[in-house]
Amino acid sequence: MFENILNGLFKIFAWLWSRPTLRVRISADNAEEEVGGLSFEVQNISNETTSLNPSIVARFMTVKRENSAVVFDVRELDRSLPPFTPKTFSASARESQPGRHHAWFRTYTFSPTKGRARRRSAFGLPHLNKSRSFIFGSSVYGSK
Repeated sequence: MFENILNGLFKIFAWLWSRPTLRVRISADNAEEEVGGLSFEVQNISNETTSLNPSIVARFMTVKRENSAVVFDVRELDRSLPPFTPKTFSASARESQPGRHHAWFRTYTFSPTKGRARRRSAFGLPHLNKSRSFIFGSSVYGSK
């Protein structure tokens, strides 16, 4: 009985240890650009190689206080993320959103092949957050 409990605890610890952890830094989000409007840097800070899913979802609040979302497609074909190596990507919006550059409370959802990571921008102003990096794990749903 005690051995089964220890085995279960070990499996839970191993699962938590092996989940992908990403560090995401958004360098630009230009709503006026049709191609490559979102540029960001992703670093896998876990021990296993993972890759980035090709879609990124950005949710935000417009000036008229309406919730809205836009889906970005990653432009690079090689989306692999080796451990502890930063990689720069660009993404393009599937459809134009004319009011997106004035949006508040932007939330970007980056999905690795295992788990999920979000990056929140408090007022939707990425230029205020350029010097900060945020760490995300597969079960963390907010900025640290």
